[in-house]
Amino acid sequence: MKGIICIIFCLTLSACPNSNESKTASELLDMIDAGQIAALDKYLYHLNPSKLSTPSMRHVFAYKYEILGNLDSAEYYYNLNIREGNNDTLADRLGLGRVFFLSGEYERAFEQFWLVETDDSCYASVRYYLGLSASQFFKTDLALHLYRKQLLCYPNDHLTKRNMAAIYYELGDYYNTVEFLASVPDTVLSIEDAMLLANSLLQTDGAEWAVNYLDLYMQHNAGDERLLLLKVELLNMLPEKN
Repeated sequence: MKGIICIIFCLTLSACPNSNESKTASELLDMIDAGQIAALDKYLYHLNPSKLSTPSMRHVFAYKYEILGNLDSAEYYYNLNIREGNNDTLADRLGLGRVFFLSGEYERAFEQFWLVETDDSCYASVRYYLGLSASQFFKTDLALHLYRKQLLCYPNDHLTKRNMAAIYYELGDYYNTVEFLASVPDTVLSIEDAMLLANSLLQTDGAEWAVNYLDLYMQHNAGDERLLLLKVELLNMLPEKN
């Protein structure tokens, strides 16, 4: 009878004591990234309480609270692991830096990211976050420098390239805007990115190039009103054909 009850229990829950369905902390973090918060909570609820107080599990709690916007709780758990120093401290410092950034405390965020970068210069996306923080307190040159260093570690970091392009566009450097956005697949670019690239092409190569690019991009994003309006504006700039 006990065996039947246990089988039913394991079929209806995402976790079961003594089952082979136990998950690693990395798998739990993946669940959070996938938006499976309810399934995560269900799994944790039925987990042995002794396993909930481990450093890796505290990191999971911290990341969950960060994603949910409960920044005070996220800060608490990240700090707890950092103080004890018996977990992946770099991951917790990176998380704490993100929490400070989300709270608008950009200089405190920069300090945490800098500690991570000092220990491991290519750790995860630390240089991206350093650049992001620097740009928030108007250190544009520093932000670009850090973004370039991030690309040395991760040449295909499309988010970093998009951020660099946005800075160059604000500086009126349309050639670099085109260079970085053109190296990112159209399927990754946002509508705003596409508009920056089209407007930059207008400045560097003319309206016809800008229109041709929009036609290509709109194959993946047809029907957006902003793109349609921009295309009409660009078409009006083209010389009339005889």
